[in-house]
Amino acid sequence: MKSLTAAAVLVMVGSVAFATNPKKDKETTSSKVAVVQNTNKKFKLVYLEENAGKVKVNIKNSKGSIVHSQSVENEAGFAQQYDFAELPLGKYTFEIIRPDGTKITQKVQH
Repeated sequence: MKSLTAAAVLVMVGSVAFATNPKKDKETTSSKVAVVQNTNKKFKLVYLEENAGKVKVNIKNSKGSIVHSQSVENEAGFAQQYDFAELPLGKYTFEIIRPDGTKITQKVQH
């Protein structure tokens, strides 16, 4: 089941649009990182990059304020679910900061 989920996410990653601006704050894209909506209130971050180290995940509201922040120790990729049930409806941005400091962002609608 785990490999089926990972395969499905990899297929979906190809169609996911990432915000990019390589000259500002070392922001970049990745075909190995995706945020997928599980239900209308839950999103799953799938991080399949193998670079070991701390990955910081910030979730920002439409005003740019951080509503959730956490660090995850990455060894060979991870998947983390986020429950938006307590957050107001609106647009949110997942900001994923890799161990090397580069950023990946993805916007979601809750």
